[in-house]
Amino acid sequence: MGSCFLLLARDLGYKVSYFNLVFASNRESLRLWDGLGFVRVSALPGAAHLRGIESADTAYGYYYDLTSIGKNFDPLAHAATAPKGRLCKDIWRRYEKVAPYLLPASVLVLLFVVHKS
Repeated sequence: MGSCFLLLARDLGYKVSYFNLVFASNRESLRLWDGLGFVRVSALPGAAHLRGIESADTAYGYYYDLTSIGKNFDPLAHAATAPKGRLCKDIWRRYEKVAPYLLPASVLVLLFVVHKS
């Protein structure tokens, strides 16, 4: 879904993307953004007290230059090259046969929800 987002955001005319509040304790999310090629550009030490985390957690901001995406960008091939964490690998194994349909479908649902808001 992250790779599909990159393509759709670029095609919608956006030049950059920025995700904030990616918490340091969320290892899978860090692996996702790092693996998709986002650049960690900010850190907010002690940004929030999260349930199950003993001290205030650090939040990171991630940036992506959408103008760097080529015309022949294939989001599924891009996603396949991104490193996957244990949870992502388990999900991928379970849904591998339908994954090519789930990613575009979930992005379309997201766009529909955003458009209707």
